[in-house]
Amino acid sequence: MIFCRAALIALGGGILLSATSADAQMNSRRVDVDFVITRDGVQTETVTSLSQTLQSMSQLDDIYFWSTPDRVNTSSKQEVQIVYSDAVLRSDVLRVRDALAGLVTNRVCVIYAPDGHAEGLGDINVHLPQRVDQVVLLGGRGPGAGMQNCLEPNQAVS
Repeated sequence: MIFCRAALIALGGGILLSATSADAQMNSRRVDVDFVITRDGVQTETVTSLSQTLQSMSQLDDIYFWSTPDRVNTSSKQEVQIVYSDAVLRSDVLRVRDALAGLVTNRVCVIYAPDGHAEGLGDINVHLPQRVDQVVLLGGRGPGAGMQNCLEPNQAVS
């Protein structure tokens, strides 16, 4: 009798743990960030370096940074552009923006395009210019030196 009661309690606990585990998986989501570069632009070593550095940051542990970039025909000439189309991702985008701003001296822009066509495969697309200034990443000037964040006109996130 005691054995049966213990078995039922263990079985009930296992079901409860399974349900809790399933809820945790449903509530936790992985956000994918895809780097987008021009076909003849940024070297893939830059993307690999940035993605590895960002992936190692503990404040971004729920975000996955792809190290192989998507290639498109055009991109910004100077600034890093972070483009997203789902308002739910706003806080993730701002964390990515802040982390990137500490690694490059290029201006980092956030573009919310709810009706936009996503060019990369990720939830968040980071369009890199042809020249990424990684002075900060390579041990040069400190974070924030000569750096500006921007929101594109009429695309501001609130």
